[in-house]
Amino acid sequence: MKPPPIIDPAADPFGPKSAIALAYDIQQFAAMKIFMAAGIFALSLTVGVQAQSTEGGGTVVGGGTPAQGGPPISQRVYQGMANNIQVNERSAYVEPESKTPPYYPKQLRDAGIKGTVLVEVEVDRDNSVRNPRVIKSDHPELNMLAIETVLNWKYACAVVNGAMARSRIEVEVVFDPAAAEAERKVRLAKLRGKPSKELPELYQYDEAPDLVRKCPAVYPYDLLMKGKTGSATVSFIVDPTGNARGAEVKKASNPEFGAATAAMVEAWTFEPAMKDGKPCWALLTLEQKFNRISADAPIDEATGELVDDIKADRVKIYGFSEIDEKPRPIYQVGPELPEALRKSGKGATAQIEFIIDHHGRVKLPRIISSNEEAFGWAAATAVSRWVFSPAVKDGQPAYVRVRVPIAYEPPKKK
Repeated sequence: MKPPPIIDPAADPFGPKSAIALAYDIQQFAAMKIFMAAGIFALSLTVGVQAQSTEGGGTVVGGGTPAQGGPPISQRVYQGMANNIQVNERSAYVEPESKTPPYYPKQLRDAGIKGTVLVEVEVDRDNSVRNPRVIKSDHPELNMLAIETVLNWKYACAVVNGAMARSRIEVEVVFDPAAAEAERKVRLAKLRGKPSKELPELYQYDEAPDLVRKCPAVYPYDLLMKGKTGSATVSFIVDPTGNARGAEVKKASNPEFGAATAAMVEAWTFEPAMKDGKPCWALLTLEQKFNRISADAPIDEATGELVDDIKADRVKIYGFSEIDEKPRPIYQVGPELPEALRKSGKGATAQIEFIIDHHGRVKLPRIISSNEEAFGWAAATAVSRWVFSPAVKDGQPAYVRVRVPIAYEPPKKK
């Protein structure tokens, strides 16, 4: 397999940085690896992360440390029924309009890694999905990407004897280079933006960068619980491999909103901008709003309901030692190292607390401590994307509060 391109350091104002090229099988999660052009990220997980830096030897390490307690609340079961529709029998299915194509890195396409991954998922009575499991795959390198894809689709649950029912279904995720290229061209045709002529020649392009993989910002926990809203504007670079980097806060109504937005964009992946048919640099600016009503709000409806339940003392959140069946990691990623930390040669640590909901999704991550603020936000942003099997208490899925330490150890100098 061909490695991803390595940028010429002389043309890179930030120094070399690699693009993700390959992700290995995560079914067992003991040996999930993301190969980089200048090093290896290796995630060896219980409820934590272990990783090497992109500079050829640094390590990010995390291990689970349960948090005890949490506000007592009664568990709620969410159910819904379409108005004025009577359905006697049906199988669960993927909502067609939500079935977006998978993220399919160019490095995999160029290497000829293609095929189909068959994933089994559990669709609950409230149309939520959990516990994905790869049951057949043409290439293990595609498995993690397939799981990420099916978790982002929306589903309609099964109906049995007129009542909504929990069931498991199999869904296919197809990785076809020709289809991916056609989809890319359709997206690029919709991009009309051109760089400002006032920007240096380095950031001039013919085709704008195309965002292909994103994650929401982490809403600062204390501000969210106090109902504080605001916004932040950041500028950032998209390099010729499609990585977002060098995020700089231009303005923010609160410093935490700025830090959260910077960490968010540095976790994004793009198809790079093009100039004269070749990948090139781009300089972009983005405004992120922090509230519960805007189209790009960092929290979804379920998270908003959880916040309301916590404030009203309506939900029971167990400590890690209180549950009968521990959550099992299904999908996890490591933090994107901030540029300044990577170049400093220093290590960093952070402790992140979060809630795993009754579907196994991470909710309300927050930084408990960190010796480097930017690394703390990068770690919280990574954790926000994790997915687990649900914790179980008395035979029922339950909310559980967890803390994990995450540490970065820089490469050892030879």
